[in-house]
Amino acid sequence: MALPEIPAEIEAEELRRLYAYWLSRRAGRRYPARRNIDPLDFRYLMGRIVLIDVLRAPLRFRIRLQGVEVVKYFRRDLTGKTFEDIARPELRAFMLHRAKELVEAGEPHFARRELVKDDRALRFEVAVLPLADDGFTIDMVLLAIIFPFFPELPGT
Repeated sequence: MALPEIPAEIEAEELRRLYAYWLSRRAGRRYPARRNIDPLDFRYLMGRIVLIDVLRAPLRFRIRLQGVEVVKYFRRDLTGKTFEDIARPELRAFMLHRAKELVEAGEPHFARRELVKDDRALRFEVAVLPLADDGFTIDMVLLAIIFPFFPELPGT
């Protein structure tokens, strides 16, 4: 299976490296399995990784692991929580929508985001990569976040 090129929209070099690694771990399948991914292979992202379990019947999402830098940046640890436990309704709805979209479309997703939380402007780039034990049915999501800068809003 020919490997697709790394999308031009991925700006952060760490995410480009992670995507190339993810592609290399597929071993002829559509997606690599979690067992094919060794976090020691991407130490450069330690603390900025989130692993999300995809639960079925009904479709739900649980945060298995939230890296320490992600917790610090967003000021909230959701490890062990489902998306339904996210307090802010607009953020909960957005995350549920994006996660369902990923499972339905089955394609890796890359984005730059900006949101305001606790009077702080949060700007980051994210890679969302599906994993599947059987190579085809997404059962976990590997998410990596790069925080390009941490500006405070004026007056905070």
